[in-house]
Amino acid sequence: MADPMIAIGALRVHAVVESMLWSSPTVYLPEQDARVLAERVAAWTSVSFDADGRICSPVRSYAIETPEGIVLVDTGLGPGSALAASSRWRVELFPYLEGLRAAGIAPEDVRAVLVTHLHPDHCGWHTRVVDDRRVPTFPNARYVVARPEWEGWPDARPAWVDERLLPLFDAGLVDLVPADATVSPYVRLEPSHGHTPGHVCVRIVSDGEAAVFSGDVLHHKLQLAVPDEPDGTDRDPVRGVAARRAFYERCAREGVVVFGAHFEEPAVGRFARDGDGFRFDPLPA
Repeated sequence: MADPMIAIGALRVHAVVESMLWSSPTVYLPEQDARVLAERVAAWTSVSFDADGRICSPVRSYAIETPEGIVLVDTGLGPGSALAASSRWRVELFPYLEGLRAAGIAPEDVRAVLVTHLHPDHCGWHTRVVDDRRVPTFPNARYVVARPEWEGWPDARPAWVDERLLPLFDAGLVDLVPADATVSPYVRLEPSHGHTPGHVCVRIVSDGEAAVFSGDVLHHKLQLAVPDEPDGTDRDPVRGVAARRAFYERCAREGVVVFGAHFEEPAVGRFARDGDGFRFDPLPA
């Protein structure tokens, strides 16, 4: 499903909802009552609960039209993801490549694929199965991975990482870069380690305008109201809290547009201080 295009200066950003995850709110907010928190923030956002009390987390991939070509940020769960079979989540999958085509983008058009981190709902479409073997989904792209993320798993890498990434290494398509790398005059990475060892956000700039793609530095807008609360999915909870608060403060101070990876609609807006926490102000329709 392709969302409407949003302009950041001369850049054009398309959001494609690749899947939908429903999970217990305690996955992200283990120390909070999500329904109570939802009432507290009702003035600036709404929260969807299903019949089992789970909250909704869309999985987005963003396609950016730049003067140098199409850049993707994250690629969703992908086909055959083990996450889709997990009892921890209720998962709905949508036709991702068709969503890109609805935005006028074919796989061959993509010139760079950035990944905020190597969790399965962010690198799932890096490769796909053709004739019983995994091949690059975007054959003309460079796949950019922050080196601290690739090297930051102290034990064996999870199976999904090798499955989705090793064929790209074999094809010579991966660029391991610093966590603060400048990818192009319009795109750079920003370290936000904690959720994973080398998690990064992605910043774009053009004609004096700026925006940031959050990745999983936060998952849900509810987390804005409690900036010092842990996220149950963070690999390093202490660094995760610090990265989240720093992200909120920087975005609120700078007034940059934030593209949420997992926000319910509306998923694009700005952060602002709100008492002891922060709030989300969506972009005008």
